[in-house]
Amino acid sequence: MKAPRSFAIAAAALALVSLISPSQARAQSNSSFYVTPWIGVGFYAGSVGLEISDPVLSAEKAKLSNAPAYGLFIGGRVSNLIIEGVFSLQPSTVLVEGTIADGTLLTGYGVTTLIYGGNVGYAFSTSKTSVVPYLSAGAGGISISPDKIAESLATSPTTETSFMFNFGGGLEIPIKDTVQLRLDVRDYIGSFRGEFAPFPAFEELGGEKSSLHNIIIAAGVTFRTQ
Repeated sequence: MKAPRSFAIAAAALALVSLISPSQARAQSNSSFYVTPWIGVGFYAGSVGLEISDPVLSAEKAKLSNAPAYGLFIGGRVSNLIIEGVFSLQPSTVLVEGTIADGTLLTGYGVTTLIYGGNVGYAFSTSKTSVVPYLSAGAGGISISPDKIAESLATSPTTETSFMFNFGGGLEIPIKDTVQLRLDVRDYIGSFRGEFAPFPAFEELGGEKSSLHNIIIAAGVTFRTQ
């Protein structure tokens, strides 16, 4: 009686393994890790209001100029789910607008925008041989730092950091099974007072935070595991 019973248990275990193994294989085939170096252009929308006024100087707002950006996406995909980290650097120029001695003031100083965070997204296909559209959103931080010339000014601008929210989407275009061209459009949103500007609006001067959008259009190459 023991032999048939053992045989039945073994048969049941074999049947269970045969059912599980294909599903595991499918899951593994739809899972991958990837890294995507990219380059693009960032378009800033919005300005930071400055509230500094004296008999000589009245600074009204600071804007950031559009500029090239470059960075990295690194993450993984399980079936349609995307989980990734994002990193970006963007050298730019901050333009301060206002009046000085009854004339127009327009000065420009170099700054660098650093973006870092994580995204969660959805790919509308798991195909490796066709174009795959996707959407994603995430959060992290944005730091805007003045260059050495701006730091030497009497007003002493400093690095300003903000919580960052981003959303966007794009396309993955296959080149090979493990290589894709990635096109991405993303809006990175932060809130700043303008401490990075040569004439910073600190809280004690009445400056309030304003939303700043950095819309980056990027293209990169994705290298993906099998």
